[in-house]
Amino acid sequence: MNAQDSILLKAKLKNNDKMKTKQALKEGLILGIVYGKHLEKNIQVIFPRFAFRKVLEKSGGEGTLIKLEIEGEKAPLDVIIQEVSSQIYSGRIIHVDFLAVNVNEEVEVEVPISLEGIAPAVKDLGGVLLQNLESVEVRCKAKDIPKAILVDVSSLATFEDMIAIKDIKVPEGIEILDNDDVIVAKVDEPRTESEVEGEGQSAGADVKTVEGVDKKQEEAKEEKK
Repeated sequence: MNAQDSILLKAKLKNNDKMKTKQALKEGLILGIVYGKHLEKNIQVIFPRFAFRKVLEKSGGEGTLIKLEIEGEKAPLDVIIQEVSSQIYSGRIIHVDFLAVNVNEEVEVEVPISLEGIAPAVKDLGGVLLQNLESVEVRCKAKDIPKAILVDVSSLATFEDMIAIKDIKVPEGIEILDNDDVIVAKVDEPRTESEVEGEGQSAGADVKTVEGVDKKQEEAKEEKK
């Protein structure tokens, strides 16, 4: 995302050291920390959950460059959304790490892969498109971080064709750091009816086996009584 297209998130300094996650959640807030080699010290911040959700909708999440406007500060900071932490049981966001950067310096970030186009092996041969890699690590200037790495699958004409990291074309100034030979996408042959039926029978046999074990366990318990 280019600097001029950066998304703005407004935050306040976290002056209350006693505020914990539980209280922040109750008040509809998210706790955050800003760090980076250009800062004299780490900055603790708080911001509304609804505002950050809007940022995520526009930006795509971790690895994205945004502007963070902290109340009382002279100018917004250019930051990368470094890590978003959520509650396991509720999925609610509870904490965000921001990396303060100079937009003209190089950074290394994880960027999602997005497949585009139509694979002839799917359209003409009825195959199943498989994406083996969801994201890649890239090195580029902070201002040039892409929202996604686009991979055209129109070259997948047969079931033997594959797209590896080395086949991906990226804009000038962006370098993919993953191993060149890692497979990103391919097309699998369609499964036959007998294969599908075989899987169903196997699953049915497993269920019967489990039921049989459960029944034997129940009978054993009855005998003990």
